[in-house]
Amino acid sequence: MPVGICRHCGAAAPEAEALLEVARLRAACITAGIASVKVTRSPRHGSLIAAISPVNLPESRKVRLERLYPGSTYSPSPPTLELKLTSETTAAPEIINAIQE
Repeated sequence: MPVGICRHCGAAAPEAEALLEVARLRAACITAGIASVKVTRSPRHGSLIAAISPVNLPESRKVRLERLYPGSTYSPSPPTLELKLTSETTAAPEIINAIQE
């Protein structure tokens, strides 16, 4: 019996769960008005960085960003958030959490 995503069939296969995470990320971006998310590996540090734009942050959210996501930066022109990610496997949920906060 193939693995399903309903309570009667069991847990979703890892590939299916990855596709669902991408769909959740796309939906969160549409809701927040975000047009672009690019994840790259930083040549300086080797860590993953998600460049998210456009993102307009008021001063209070910038302070919150620095506290919740150390190593992340915000550039007002063009309005881009560079979010430092902790791992490849949690990239989509981390980005979703950041844009919903």
